Amino acid sequence: MVTTSRAEFLDRNLGVHYAQARYLCQYLQDRGLLREGWFADITVFDPATVADQATFENPHQTSVGVRYVLVNGRLALAAGRLTGERPGRALRGPGWSSP
Repeated sequence: MVTTSRAEFLDRNLGVHYAQARYLCQYLQDRGLLREGWFADITVFDPATVADQATFENPHQTSVGVRYVLVNGRLALAAGRLTGERPGRALRGPGWSSP
């Protein structure tokens, strides 16, 4: 099958997650690209060592192999350790209503 656009290719191959992100990006401004002044989260990890350590018996275990996480340009995880920064915020799409 011939793909006519990048968006169509990503929708078909990445499924619902990418489609949801595209939908939300229509309503949430300044997101979706790494640009100065925009909101972005970046995770730096080693694909050879990243692994989930949690089990059903012991669910609150930290993953390994993730070295750095930047949330909105601020380090939340540095050298595998939490920094105490909490720069994230809840995102609410067009269907959200207060409880």
